[in-house]
Amino acid sequence: MSTTEFSSEAFASAIRAGNCRDAVASIMGQNPIGINRSKQLLIEFNKLDPSDQEAILDWSQLPPERLPIKDQRWYVEVIARHEMAHIVVAKAMGFSTGEATLVLHSPDGSHQGTSLIHLEHSTPLLQDVSTYLERRIVILLAGYLAEPEEAHERTSYAHDLIRKKITESDLQKALELIRLKLNIEGSSQPNAVEGALHSLVKQASSIVEANFGVISSLAQKFAARIDFYEQRIGWDGHEIDVQPEIQNIVLWP
Repeated sequence: MSTTEFSSEAFASAIRAGNCRDAVASIMGQNPIGINRSKQLLIEFNKLDPSDQEAILDWSQLPPERLPIKDQRWYVEVIARHEMAHIVVAKAMGFSTGEATLVLHSPDGSHQGTSLIHLEHSTPLLQDVSTYLERRIVILLAGYLAEPEEAHERTSYAHDLIRKKITESDLQKALELIRLKLNIEGSSQPNAVEGALHSLVKQASSIVEANFGVISSLAQKFAARIDFYEQRIGWDGHEIDVQPEIQNIVLWP
């Protein structure tokens, strides 16, 4: 939202609702650190009632890493589902997993998540490599497919992946691996990449749907550990394995 679109009245209303961070972020258009970074912000600040000014001043003294997450809790669960889907689908396909981590950097949604997948079996033959790549692609695609809470939205996400209508980094990695897999197999047919992507998205979607209850439950527990922006949370491989939901994973041949 631009500075011209955010009025003093809306600014004050947001502050009174306890959303000081969002009010400041909306005017500054960037990750807020204090109140002295924007001329427009100071103009709006000077129009506030003294009590609202005091609320902003108190808020601005918090160090960035201790700024609490409030009304973005839903988003933390979305990105937690993404990471837990990588883990659960990997286990469903016979992989062991290591640490999963998550950090929400700022109110603009920027974040970083990781999930470690282990390659436990040797791949001495090209066919072994091709099979590994196929399974790894499915694991990559699963993260994005598991983000929506509603099943019909997950179907829509699958269509977006197939049509390559998104800039999701995991999709770009998956496409690169698909091209490598096709090269190994000596496939040069027209639309081979699109055909492979369609098939693998369908497979990933099936595994996600079969295990969505497990993914969602793990994600809720994982996301609940984040209280502040820039707070890094993580489960190591053992912590993941001892979660009771893991026993309910539907295995995939």
